[in-house]
Amino acid sequence: MLGLQLTFWEHATSFTGESIDLLLFATIVWQMLEYRLDEKKWRLTTVALIYGAGITESWMFTCFFLVLLAALIWLKKLEFFNLRFLVRMTLFGMGGLLFFFVLPLAAKFGSQFKFGFWK
Repeated sequence: MLGLQLTFWEHATSFTGESIDLLLFATIVWQMLEYRLDEKKWRLTTVALIYGAGITESWMFTCFFLVLLAALIWLKKLEFFNLRFLVRMTLFGMGGLLFFFVLPLAAKFGSQFKFGFWK
């Protein structure tokens, strides 16, 4: 359906970054729908990891946090409040947030920049 829209192709060919946001968001929705069918735990950990990476890509994902939280509560029902599940989702989400360090580390180990890591 997206392939038929002109604006989708304009953003995809000019690489504005919105196509990556759309891909991450679509992957999160896809994994949550697949979880409803087979209830494999790794699908929700993948959602947390991709969501954490999405936060590093765009501020839009921080606005969707309550929507994601509501969807997870709807999927898991009372199992959502299991401490082991919450810790696993938090750790994988923080693992996705580690992408914040990619550009500073690339600048640190690259020879183009002459300033330190924390500057």
